[in-house]
Amino acid sequence: NGAGDKDGWVAEFDAEGNVTTSRALGDAQVQGVVDLKLSGDNPVIAGYFMGSIELAGETLRANGAVDAFVAKLAPL
Repeated sequence: NGAGDKDGWVAEFDAEGNVTTSRALGDAQVQGVVDLKLSGDNPVIAGYFMGSIELAGETLRANGAVDAFVAKLAPL
């Protein structure tokens, strides 16, 4: 379950395609992840958000209607 209308998610899957770990991003506003790459075992995500979003232990607050982000996360 996410916190709002549209939420960003990051998930890890096993070899059979089953979700092993997942994490929702954001608050009750809109968040989205539009790209994901791996840097070693770390996911690097890019997306957009309204309101606020917590990434890598930091809370970012939008400075306008919609803001963009790029974040390197710890392995799930």
